[in-house]
Amino acid sequence: MALTEDSIGERVSIRYLLRGEGPTDPNVLMTDVLGHLQIWTETMAEVVKRDGEVIRIERAKIVAAKVIPPEPKRSRERA
Repeated sequence: MALTEDSIGERVSIRYLLRGEGPTDPNVLMTDVLGHLQIWTETMAEVVKRDGEVIRIERAKIVAAKVIPPEPKRSRERA
C-alpha cells in the first residue's frame, strides 16, 4: 500500500473489499474508488469523489491503494 498521511489531498485510487476475506476468497466482492484522500488514519481512509460523495473505508478492507495523477483538464468542445 503506497498511501501515507502525506498523501492527504492527493488524488488516489483505492481497491477495497465489500464482501469476503481477501482476493482468494471465492465469494469476494471488491470495488474501486477514485478521488481525493481526505483522511488517512491507522483504522480508516476517507475519499471525496469528483461528485462530492464521501467514501469511508476501513483500512483492514483495503487491498490496493496508490496516488494517481491529477485528472486531465477537459478542453471545450468545438461547434
